[in-house]
Amino acid sequence: MEDKGFVKSRFGGITEDRGGRRKKFYVITALGKRMLDAQYELRNSIYKQIPKISFG
Repeated sequence: MEDKGFVKSRFGGITEDRGGRRKKFYVITALGKRMLDAQYELRNSIYKQIPKISFG
């Protein structure tokens, strides 16, 4: 997703709590937010096409 420009990442500081390893932080980009919203709308439109089935 980072290669596609949907998110950006950065490394945090090294801490002893993590055994000397750094955390990696991710932030969604404006493009990523637009793509996420588009996929959400697509999923909802497909879901709404499923007929309501009552088992009662």
